[in-house]
Amino acid sequence: MKHFEKKCPFICYEGESGSKNIDILPVMRGLSDIGDFSNENLISILKNIFEIERLDDGSPKMFLVSEEVIKFLEDKLITFLPPENFSDSQYSLLTEIFRSLRNSSSNASIQNFINEKTRILNACKELFQSLDWSQTCTKIMLQFLMNLTTSNRKVTQRIKELFYDDIRKSFQKNVCLYECSALLYNISLFISIGDQETVEKILDLYGSEEHNEFLCFFLENSISSSGLWTNYINLKLENRLKILDFLKEMQIENRLQVLPDIGLEILIQKFLECGEVLLQINGRNSLEVYEISSSLEILSSLSSKEEYLKKLQTNKDVLVNAGALLINIHRLGKVSNNSFTPIQKIFENGSENSELNIDPVFGFKTDLVRLIGNMCWKNFDLQNLARTAEIIPVILDSCNIDAKNPFIMQWCILAIRNLCENNIENQKVIASLHQEGTVSNEVLDEMGIALHTDGKNQLKIVNLESLRK
Repeated sequence: MKHFEKKCPFICYEGESGSKNIDILPVMRGLSDIGDFSNENLISILKNIFEIERLDDGSPKMFLVSEEVIKFLEDKLITFLPPENFSDSQYSLLTEIFRSLRNSSSNASIQNFINEKTRILNACKELFQSLDWSQTCTKIMLQFLMNLTTSNRKVTQRIKELFYDDIRKSFQKNVCLYECSALLYNISLFISIGDQETVEKILDLYGSEEHNEFLCFFLENSISSSGLWTNYINLKLENRLKILDFLKEMQIENRLQVLPDIGLEILIQKFLECGEVLLQINGRNSLEVYEISSSLEILSSLSSKEEYLKKLQTNKDVLVNAGALLINIHRLGKVSNNSFTPIQKIFENGSENSELNIDPVFGFKTDLVRLIGNMCWKNFDLQNLARTAEIIPVILDSCNIDAKNPFIMQWCILAIRNLCENNIENQKVIASLHQEGTVSNEVLDEMGIALHTDGKNQLKIVNLESLRK
Protein backbone atom coordinates (compact mmCIF):
# COMPACT_ATOMS: atom_id res chain seq x y z
CA MET A 1 0.00 0.00 0.00
CA LYS A 2 1.37 3.41 -0.98
CA HIS A 3 1.63 5.83 1.93
CA PHE A 4 0.92 9.53 1.71
CA GLU A 5 1.50 12.36 4.13
CA LYS A 6 -1.85 13.63 5.31
CA LYS A 7 -1.44 17.29 4.43
CA CYS A 8 -3.71 19.17 2.11
CA PRO A 9 -1.76 20.45 -0.93
CA PHE A 10 -4.02 23.50 -1.13
CA ILE A 11 -3.33 24.81 2.37
CA CYS A 12 -0.66 27.32 3.26
CA TYR A 13 0.46 25.72 6.49
CA GLU A 14 2.03 27.85 9.14
CA GLY A 15 5.61 26.79 8.89
CA GLU A 16 7.19 26.35 12.21
CA SER A 17 8.74 29.72 11.67
CA GLY A 18 6.83 32.26 9.65
CA SER A 19 3.69 33.82 8.29
CA LYS A 20 2.66 36.38 5.73
CA ASN A 21 0.42 39.26 6.78
CA ILE A 22 -2.14 40.41 4.24
CA ASP A 23 -3.39 44.00 4.45
CA ILE A 24 -6.22 45.45 2.37
CA LEU A 25 -4.63 48.92 2.08
CA PRO A 26 -2.04 47.99 -0.59
CA VAL A 27 -4.88 46.66 -2.72
CA MET A 28 -6.87 49.85 -2.45
CA ARG A 29 -3.76 52.04 -2.91
CA GLY A 30 -2.74 50.07 -5.95
CA LEU A 31 -6.08 50.58 -7.64
CA SER A 32 -6.16 54.27 -6.75
CA ASP A 33 -2.60 54.91 -7.93
CA ILE A 34 -3.20 53.53 -11.37
CA GLY A 35 -6.72 54.97 -11.59
CA ASP A 36 -7.80 51.84 -13.45
CA PHE A 37 -10.24 49.40 -11.84
CA SER A 38 -10.24 46.99 -14.79
CA ASN A 39 -10.33 43.23 -14.27
CA GLU A 40 -6.79 42.89 -15.56
CA ASN A 41 -5.34 45.32 -13.00
CA LEU A 42 -7.24 43.79 -10.11
CA ILE A 43 -6.05 40.33 -11.19
CA SER A 44 -2.45 41.57 -11.21
CA ILE A 45 -2.75 43.12 -7.74
CA LEU A 46 -4.43 40.04 -6.22
CA LYS A 47 -1.75 37.77 -7.66
CA ASN A 48 0.96 39.95 -6.16
CA ILE A 49 -0.68 40.37 -2.73
CA PHE A 50 -1.69 36.71 -2.28
CA GLU A 51 1.41 35.16 -3.79
CA ILE A 52 2.63 32.22 -1.70
CA GLU A 53 6.00 32.86 -0.08
CA ARG A 54 8.22 30.11 1.24
CA LEU A 55 10.70 29.74 4.04
CA ASP A 56 14.27 28.61 3.55
CA ASP A 57 13.24 24.98 4.06
CA GLY A 58 10.65 25.23 1.29
CA SER A 59 7.57 25.23 3.53
CA PRO A 60 4.98 27.93 2.76
CA LYS A 61 4.32 30.81 5.06
CA MET A 62 0.86 30.98 6.55
CA PHE A 63 -1.40 33.81 5.40
CA LEU A 64 -2.64 36.00 8.22
CA VAL A 65 -5.57 38.02 6.94
CA SER A 66 -8.00 40.39 8.63
CA GLU A 67 -11.77 40.23 8.41
CA GLU A 68 -11.54 43.43 6.32
CA VAL A 69 -9.60 41.55 3.64
CA ILE A 70 -12.24 38.80 3.53
CA LYS A 71 -15.01 41.40 3.24
CA PHE A 72 -13.16 43.02 0.33
CA LEU A 73 -12.97 39.66 -1.46
CA GLU A 74 -16.63 39.00 -0.65
CA ASP A 75 -17.66 42.28 -2.25
CA LYS A 76 -15.76 41.42 -5.42
CA LEU A 77 -17.28 37.92 -5.49
CA ILE A 78 -20.83 39.18 -5.13
CA THR A 79 -20.44 41.22 -8.32
CA PHE A 80 -20.56 37.95 -10.25
CA LEU A 81 -24.13 37.28 -9.12
CA PRO A 82 -26.45 36.36 -10.63
CA PRO A 83 -24.32 33.98 -12.72
CA GLU A 84 -24.13 34.56 -16.45
CA ASN A 85 -21.99 33.61 -19.39
CA PHE A 86 -18.70 35.02 -18.19
CA SER A 87 -16.01 36.32 -20.47
CA ASP A 88 -12.45 35.04 -20.27
CA SER A 89 -11.48 38.16 -18.36
CA GLN A 90 -14.27 37.60 -15.84
CA TYR A 91 -13.27 33.96 -15.42
CA SER A 92 -9.69 35.02 -14.76
CA LEU A 93 -10.75 37.52 -12.10
CA LEU A 94 -13.10 35.01 -10.45
CA THR A 95 -10.26 32.51 -10.39
CA GLU A 96 -7.98 34.99 -8.58
CA ILE A 97 -10.70 35.84 -6.06
CA PHE A 98 -11.13 32.16 -5.22
CA ARG A 99 -7.35 31.69 -5.14
CA SER A 100 -7.06 34.57 -2.67
CA LEU A 101 -9.84 33.10 -0.53
CA ARG A 102 -8.23 29.67 -0.70
CA ASN A 103 -4.88 30.97 0.49
CA SER A 104 -6.53 32.90 3.32
CA SER A 105 -8.81 30.22 4.77
CA SER A 106 -6.58 27.76 6.64
CA ASN A 107 -7.02 29.71 9.87
CA ALA A 108 -9.94 28.57 12.09
CA SER A 109 -11.05 32.09 12.97
CA ILE A 110 -11.22 33.11 9.32
CA GLN A 111 -13.02 29.86 8.44
CA ASN A 112 -15.66 30.67 11.05
CA PHE A 113 -15.90 34.29 9.93
CA ILE A 114 -16.51 33.24 6.31
CA ASN A 115 -19.15 30.77 7.44
CA GLU A 116 -20.98 32.98 9.92
CA LYS A 117 -20.44 36.60 8.83
CA THR A 118 -20.30 36.58 5.04
CA ARG A 119 -22.37 35.54 2.02
CA ILE A 120 -19.40 33.83 0.39
CA LEU A 121 -20.66 30.24 0.75
CA ASN A 122 -24.09 31.15 -0.58
CA ALA A 123 -22.43 32.87 -3.53
CA CYS A 124 -20.34 29.76 -4.17
CA LYS A 125 -23.49 27.65 -4.12
CA GLU A 126 -25.12 29.89 -6.72
CA LEU A 127 -22.02 29.90 -8.90
CA PHE A 128 -21.55 26.15 -8.55
CA GLN A 129 -24.46 25.44 -10.85
CA SER A 130 -23.33 27.68 -13.69
CA LEU A 131 -19.54 27.52 -13.84
CA ASP A 132 -17.79 25.77 -16.69
CA TRP A 133 -16.17 22.74 -15.03
CA SER A 134 -13.40 22.71 -17.58
CA GLN A 135 -12.21 26.07 -16.24
CA THR A 136 -9.43 26.36 -13.67
CA CYS A 137 -11.79 28.60 -11.71
CA THR A 138 -13.94 25.63 -10.66
CA LYS A 139 -10.98 23.67 -9.33
CA ILE A 140 -9.76 26.64 -7.32
CA MET A 141 -13.22 27.14 -5.83
CA LEU A 142 -13.30 23.46 -4.76
CA GLN A 143 -9.84 23.89 -3.23
CA PHE A 144 -11.15 26.88 -1.29
CA LEU A 145 -14.05 24.76 0.03
CA MET A 146 -11.63 22.02 0.94
CA ASN A 147 -9.49 24.41 2.97
CA LEU A 148 -12.59 25.56 4.81
CA THR A 149 -13.38 21.97 5.86
CA THR A 150 -9.92 21.36 7.31
CA SER A 151 -10.15 20.65 11.05
CA ASN A 152 -13.42 22.54 11.41
CA ARG A 153 -16.51 20.43 12.19
CA LYS A 154 -19.04 23.27 12.16
CA VAL A 155 -17.94 24.65 8.79
CA THR A 156 -17.73 21.12 7.37
CA GLN A 157 -21.34 20.45 8.36
CA ARG A 158 -22.44 23.63 6.57
CA ILE A 159 -20.50 22.78 3.43
CA LYS A 160 -21.96 19.27 3.38
CA GLU A 161 -25.47 20.73 3.61
CA LEU A 162 -24.83 23.18 0.77
CA PHE A 163 -22.55 21.28 -1.60
CA TYR A 164 -22.62 17.53 -0.96
CA ASP A 165 -25.03 16.68 -3.80
CA ASP A 166 -23.06 18.81 -6.27
CA ILE A 167 -19.73 17.32 -5.16
CA ARG A 168 -21.12 13.79 -5.37
CA LYS A 169 -22.54 14.33 -8.86
CA SER A 170 -19.27 15.83 -10.11
CA PHE A 171 -17.36 12.92 -8.59
CA GLN A 172 -19.62 10.42 -10.34
CA LYS A 173 -18.94 12.17 -13.67
CA ASN A 174 -15.14 12.06 -13.13
CA VAL A 175 -15.01 15.86 -13.06
CA CYS A 176 -12.40 17.44 -10.77
CA LEU A 177 -11.82 14.00 -9.23
CA TYR A 178 -8.89 15.02 -7.09
CA GLU A 179 -10.62 18.02 -5.53
CA CYS A 180 -13.91 16.14 -5.02
CA SER A 181 -12.03 13.23 -3.42
CA ALA A 182 -10.33 15.65 -1.04
CA LEU A 183 -13.66 17.21 -0.06
CA LEU A 184 -15.31 13.81 0.45
CA TYR A 185 -12.44 12.74 2.68
CA ASN A 186 -12.54 15.91 4.77
CA ILE A 187 -16.31 15.59 5.17
CA SER A 188 -15.96 11.93 6.18
CA LEU A 189 -13.69 12.92 9.07
CA PHE A 190 -16.69 14.50 10.80
CA ILE A 191 -19.74 13.01 9.09
CA SER A 192 -20.01 9.38 8.04
CA ILE A 193 -20.55 9.05 4.27
CA GLY A 194 -22.66 5.99 3.65
CA ASP A 195 -24.44 6.47 0.34
CA GLN A 196 -23.71 3.39 -1.71
CA GLU A 197 -23.17 5.16 -5.04
CA THR A 198 -20.35 7.33 -3.70
CA VAL A 199 -18.66 4.51 -1.78
CA GLU A 200 -18.90 2.26 -4.85
CA LYS A 201 -17.31 4.93 -7.04
CA ILE A 202 -14.45 5.47 -4.59
CA LEU A 203 -13.77 1.73 -4.56
CA ASP A 204 -13.96 1.57 -8.36
CA LEU A 205 -11.31 4.28 -8.59
CA TYR A 206 -9.09 3.01 -5.78
CA GLY A 207 -6.01 1.38 -7.23
CA SER A 208 -6.39 3.01 -10.66
CA GLU A 209 -5.89 6.64 -9.55
CA GLU A 210 -2.32 6.30 -8.30
CA HIS A 211 -1.81 9.98 -7.56
CA ASN A 212 -5.08 10.49 -5.71
CA GLU A 213 -4.11 9.89 -2.09
CA PHE A 214 -7.51 11.02 -0.83
CA LEU A 215 -9.13 7.79 -2.03
CA CYS A 216 -6.76 5.91 0.27
CA PHE A 217 -7.38 8.35 3.13
CA PHE A 218 -11.14 8.02 2.70
CA LEU A 219 -11.07 4.22 2.85
CA GLU A 220 -8.75 4.16 5.84
CA ASN A 221 -11.05 6.51 7.74
CA SER A 222 -14.29 4.86 6.59
CA ILE A 223 -13.25 1.34 7.62
CA SER A 224 -13.32 2.60 11.19
CA SER A 225 -16.82 4.09 10.83
CA SER A 226 -20.25 2.54 10.41
CA GLY A 227 -21.18 4.23 7.11
CA LEU A 228 -19.10 1.99 4.87
CA TRP A 229 -20.14 -1.22 6.64
CA THR A 230 -23.84 -0.32 6.47
CA ASN A 231 -23.65 -0.74 2.69
CA TYR A 232 -21.06 -3.53 2.60
CA ILE A 233 -23.46 -6.34 1.64
CA ASN A 234 -24.92 -4.29 -1.23
CA LEU A 235 -21.55 -3.44 -2.79
CA LYS A 236 -20.15 -5.27 -5.80
CA LEU A 237 -18.20 -8.39 -4.83
CA GLU A 238 -15.01 -7.00 -6.36
CA ASN A 239 -15.30 -3.88 -4.20
CA ARG A 240 -16.06 -5.88 -1.06
CA LEU A 241 -12.79 -7.71 -1.68
CA LYS A 242 -10.98 -4.36 -1.98
CA ILE A 243 -12.31 -3.40 1.45
CA LEU A 244 -11.14 -6.69 2.96
CA ASP A 245 -7.71 -6.46 1.33
CA PHE A 246 -7.36 -2.88 2.54
CA LEU A 247 -8.37 -3.95 6.04
CA LYS A 248 -5.83 -6.78 6.03
CA GLU A 249 -3.06 -4.39 5.01
CA MET A 250 -4.07 -2.02 7.82
CA GLN A 251 -3.86 -4.93 10.28
CA ILE A 252 -0.45 -6.00 9.03
CA GLU A 253 0.87 -2.44 9.27
CA ASN A 254 -0.83 -1.92 12.66
CA ARG A 255 -2.78 1.08 11.38
CA LEU A 256 -6.28 -0.13 12.23
CA GLN A 257 -7.55 2.14 14.99
CA VAL A 258 -10.91 0.49 15.54
CA LEU A 259 -13.33 -1.76 13.70
CA PRO A 260 -16.94 -0.77 14.48
CA ASP A 261 -19.29 -3.41 15.88
CA ILE A 262 -21.25 -3.54 12.64
CA GLY A 263 -18.04 -4.35 10.75
CA LEU A 264 -17.22 -7.20 13.12
CA GLU A 265 -20.80 -8.50 12.91
CA ILE A 266 -20.70 -8.54 9.10
CA LEU A 267 -17.42 -10.46 9.06
CA ILE A 268 -18.85 -12.98 11.54
CA GLN A 269 -22.03 -13.37 9.49
CA LYS A 270 -20.04 -13.96 6.31
CA PHE A 271 -18.01 -16.61 8.09
CA LEU A 272 -21.09 -18.34 9.55
CA GLU A 273 -22.66 -18.59 6.10
CA CYS A 274 -19.60 -20.06 4.42
CA GLY A 275 -20.00 -23.81 4.92
CA GLU A 276 -21.80 -24.71 1.71
CA VAL A 277 -19.59 -22.45 -0.40
CA LEU A 278 -16.35 -23.96 0.88
CA LEU A 279 -17.42 -27.59 0.70
CA GLN A 280 -18.40 -27.07 -2.95
CA ILE A 281 -15.38 -24.97 -3.71
CA ASN A 282 -14.60 -26.48 -7.12
CA GLY A 283 -17.94 -25.33 -8.48
CA ARG A 284 -18.01 -21.90 -6.90
CA ASN A 285 -16.85 -18.46 -7.88
CA SER A 286 -13.28 -18.16 -6.57
CA LEU A 287 -13.96 -14.51 -5.63
CA GLU A 288 -16.81 -15.64 -3.41
CA VAL A 289 -14.50 -18.13 -1.72
CA TYR A 290 -11.82 -15.46 -1.40
CA GLU A 291 -14.26 -13.18 0.43
CA ILE A 292 -14.93 -15.93 2.97
CA SER A 293 -11.26 -16.76 3.32
CA SER A 294 -10.39 -13.08 3.83
CA SER A 295 -13.16 -12.66 6.40
CA LEU A 296 -11.78 -15.62 8.36
CA GLU A 297 -8.21 -14.30 8.11
CA ILE A 298 -9.32 -10.93 9.51
CA LEU A 299 -11.36 -12.56 12.31
CA SER A 300 -8.47 -14.82 13.32
CA SER A 301 -6.18 -11.78 13.44
CA LEU A 302 -8.71 -9.73 15.43
CA SER A 303 -9.05 -12.59 17.90
CA SER A 304 -5.50 -11.82 19.04
CA LYS A 305 -6.70 -8.47 20.38
CA GLU A 306 -8.54 -8.61 23.69
CA GLU A 307 -11.23 -6.04 22.83
CA TYR A 308 -12.36 -8.10 19.81
CA LEU A 309 -11.73 -11.48 21.44
CA LYS A 310 -14.23 -10.69 24.20
CA LYS A 311 -16.90 -9.98 21.58
CA LEU A 312 -16.08 -13.14 19.63
CA GLN A 313 -16.21 -15.29 22.76
CA THR A 314 -19.82 -14.27 23.35
CA ASN A 315 -20.83 -15.94 20.07
CA LYS A 316 -20.50 -19.71 20.46
CA ASP A 317 -21.68 -20.19 16.87
CA VAL A 318 -18.31 -18.88 15.69
CA LEU A 319 -16.46 -21.66 17.51
CA VAL A 320 -18.97 -24.30 16.45
CA ASN A 321 -18.72 -23.25 12.80
CA ALA A 322 -14.92 -23.06 12.92
CA GLY A 323 -14.76 -26.52 14.48
CA ALA A 324 -17.18 -28.04 11.98
CA LEU A 325 -15.26 -26.53 9.07
CA LEU A 326 -11.95 -27.73 10.46
CA ILE A 327 -13.25 -31.28 10.88
CA ASN A 328 -14.78 -31.38 7.40
CA ILE A 329 -11.90 -29.91 5.44
CA HIS A 330 -9.48 -32.12 7.40
CA ARG A 331 -11.44 -35.16 6.29
CA LEU A 332 -11.71 -33.87 2.71
CA GLY A 333 -7.98 -33.38 2.61
CA LYS A 334 -7.42 -37.04 3.50
CA VAL A 335 -9.85 -38.76 1.15
CA SER A 336 -8.96 -37.18 -2.19
CA ASN A 337 -6.71 -34.72 -3.95
CA ASN A 338 -8.44 -31.37 -3.62
CA SER A 339 -7.93 -27.79 -2.43
CA PHE A 340 -7.61 -28.98 1.18
CA THR A 341 -5.14 -31.81 0.60
CA PRO A 342 -1.93 -30.97 2.53
CA ILE A 343 1.36 -30.56 0.72
CA GLN A 344 4.05 -32.02 2.97
CA LYS A 345 6.99 -31.63 0.65
CA ILE A 346 9.85 -29.18 0.71
CA PHE A 347 10.02 -27.39 -2.62
CA GLU A 348 13.19 -27.42 -4.61
CA ASN A 349 15.77 -24.84 -3.51
CA GLY A 350 13.58 -24.16 -0.47
CA SER A 351 11.31 -21.87 -2.48
CA GLU A 352 7.55 -21.83 -2.13
CA ASN A 353 5.26 -22.68 -5.00
CA SER A 354 3.98 -19.25 -6.03
CA GLU A 355 0.71 -20.77 -7.24
CA LEU A 356 -0.22 -21.66 -3.68
CA ASN A 357 -0.36 -18.01 -2.63
CA ILE A 358 -3.16 -17.24 -5.09
CA ASP A 359 -5.29 -20.19 -4.00
CA PRO A 360 -8.44 -18.68 -2.41
CA VAL A 361 -8.15 -21.08 0.55
CA PHE A 362 -4.42 -20.61 1.10
CA GLY A 363 -3.89 -20.52 4.88
CA PHE A 364 -7.57 -21.27 5.58
CA LYS A 365 -6.92 -24.22 7.88
CA THR A 366 -4.27 -22.28 9.80
CA ASP A 367 -6.72 -19.43 10.35
CA LEU A 368 -9.37 -21.86 11.63
CA VAL A 369 -6.95 -23.33 14.16
CA ARG A 370 -5.78 -19.86 15.18
CA LEU A 371 -9.36 -18.64 15.68
CA ILE A 372 -10.35 -21.72 17.70
CA GLY A 373 -7.24 -21.54 19.88
CA ASN A 374 -7.64 -17.84 20.59
CA MET A 375 -11.35 -18.11 21.37
CA CYS A 376 -10.62 -20.83 23.94
CA TRP A 377 -8.05 -18.70 25.74
CA LYS A 378 -9.05 -18.51 29.40
CA ASN A 379 -12.65 -19.41 28.51
CA PHE A 380 -13.78 -22.56 30.31
CA ASP A 381 -17.13 -22.82 28.49
CA LEU A 382 -15.56 -22.67 25.03
CA GLN A 383 -12.82 -25.09 26.08
CA ASN A 384 -15.53 -27.58 27.05
CA LEU A 385 -17.47 -26.90 23.85
CA ALA A 386 -14.36 -27.65 21.79
CA ARG A 387 -13.99 -30.97 23.62
CA THR A 388 -17.61 -32.06 23.17
CA ALA A 389 -17.47 -31.03 19.50
CA GLU A 390 -14.43 -33.34 19.13
CA ILE A 391 -12.24 -30.56 17.80
CA ILE A 392 -9.18 -31.43 19.91
CA PRO A 393 -8.18 -34.65 18.06
CA VAL A 394 -8.46 -32.87 14.70
CA ILE A 395 -6.18 -30.06 15.87
CA LEU A 396 -3.65 -32.63 17.05
CA ASP A 397 -3.88 -34.49 13.74
CA SER A 398 -3.37 -31.21 11.87
CA CYS A 399 -0.03 -30.61 13.58
CA ASN A 400 1.97 -31.36 10.44
CA ILE A 401 3.94 -29.28 7.98
CA ASP A 402 1.65 -28.14 5.17
CA ALA A 403 2.83 -25.78 2.43
CA LYS A 404 -0.77 -24.66 1.95
CA ASN A 405 -1.00 -23.61 5.58
CA PRO A 406 2.15 -21.86 6.81
CA PHE A 407 2.79 -21.98 10.58
CA ILE A 408 -0.06 -24.41 11.17
CA MET A 409 2.10 -26.49 13.51
CA GLN A 410 2.83 -23.50 15.72
CA TRP A 411 -0.83 -22.45 15.87
CA CYS A 412 -1.87 -26.04 16.65
CA ILE A 413 0.55 -26.13 19.58
CA LEU A 414 -0.76 -22.80 20.91
CA ALA A 415 -4.36 -23.93 20.43
CA ILE A 416 -3.73 -27.11 22.44
CA ARG A 417 -2.10 -25.06 25.17
CA ASN A 418 -5.14 -22.73 25.36
CA LEU A 419 -7.56 -25.65 25.26
CA CYS A 420 -5.85 -27.41 28.15
CA GLU A 421 -5.08 -24.47 30.42
CA ASN A 422 -6.84 -25.09 33.77
CA ASN A 423 -9.10 -27.69 32.12
CA ILE A 424 -8.57 -31.18 33.54
CA GLU A 425 -11.06 -32.86 31.20
CA ASN A 426 -9.32 -31.53 28.11
CA GLN A 427 -5.97 -32.61 29.54
CA LYS A 428 -7.42 -36.11 29.99
CA VAL A 429 -8.45 -36.16 26.33
CA ILE A 430 -4.89 -35.33 25.30
CA ALA A 431 -3.49 -37.95 27.69
CA SER A 432 -5.84 -40.63 26.31
CA LEU A 433 -4.55 -40.14 22.79
CA HIS A 434 -1.40 -41.94 21.78
CA GLN A 435 0.81 -42.13 18.75
CA GLU A 436 1.17 -45.52 17.13
CA GLY A 437 4.43 -46.47 15.48
CA THR A 438 6.54 -44.15 13.40
CA VAL A 439 5.14 -40.84 12.22
CA SER A 440 6.76 -40.07 8.91
CA ASN A 441 6.23 -37.94 5.84
CA GLU A 442 8.19 -36.65 2.87
CA VAL A 443 9.38 -33.59 4.73
CA LEU A 444 10.80 -35.58 7.61
CA ASP A 445 12.26 -38.15 5.17
CA GLU A 446 14.11 -35.40 3.35
CA MET A 447 15.43 -34.16 6.68
CA GLY A 448 16.55 -37.69 7.63
CA ILE A 449 14.50 -37.79 10.85
CA ALA A 450 11.20 -39.22 12.12
CA LEU A 451 8.95 -39.01 15.15
CA HIS A 452 8.88 -42.30 17.02
CA THR A 453 7.16 -43.70 20.10
CA ASP A 454 8.88 -46.00 22.54
CA GLY A 455 5.60 -47.71 23.51
CA LYS A 456 4.98 -45.50 26.54
CA ASN A 457 3.25 -42.69 24.66
CA GLN A 458 6.52 -40.76 24.69
CA LEU A 459 7.37 -39.19 21.34
CA LYS A 460 10.92 -38.32 20.39
CA ILE A 461 12.91 -37.35 17.31
CA VAL A 462 15.19 -40.07 16.02
CA ASN A 463 17.50 -40.55 13.06
CA LEU A 464 15.93 -42.61 10.28
CA GLU A 465 19.04 -44.75 9.97
CA SER A 466 18.62 -45.97 13.55
CA LEU A 467 15.11 -47.19 12.74
CA ARG A 468 16.28 -49.13 9.71
CA LYS A 469 18.84 -51.16 11.63
